Amino acid sequence: MEEVIAMTITRTIDDRITNSKYVGLIVDETTNIKVEKMLITYLTLQHKGEPETVFIGNYVIPSGTAECITTKIKDVLSGRGVAMARVVGLGSDGANVMLGRKAGVAQKMRLNDCPYLVNIHCGAHRTALAAHDASKAVREISAYVATNNAAGL
Repeated sequence: MEEVIAMTITRTIDDRITNSKYVGLIVDETTNIKVEKMLITYLTLQHKGEPETVFIGNYVIPSGTAECITTKIKDVLSGRGVAMARVVGLGSDGANVMLGRKAGVAQKMRLNDCPYLVNIHCGAHRTALAAHDASKAVREISAYVATNNAAGL
């Protein structure tokens, strides 16, 4: 029963992906409970004139290098029938491996397969970094963080 439900959902998503002329990609690295590197992947597509973001999968990757991540992205998208030339957006954290101007994932994709790719540093990641930086200026928060770090919390 679960398999049939999963197939139905996957088929619906694949139809929407096929019917979207262009797609955007959202990726982030994570780690599973076995401490394996993972790449979580979403696609943003157009459905009935509106943007829609769909979960594609969470995949084990052998390493966190730009080359490895780029290869996994190509494999995943190819498996879902998405030509790389249709990918026009990449949202990710601001890590050099993702957004590095010379050898990051975005640059590798742009130079090799996605000439119209626009990459952005995820708003949620930017907000977290800004909050972290801003908290350093507040003495009470710095003392709180130092106390928790010293206590191993």
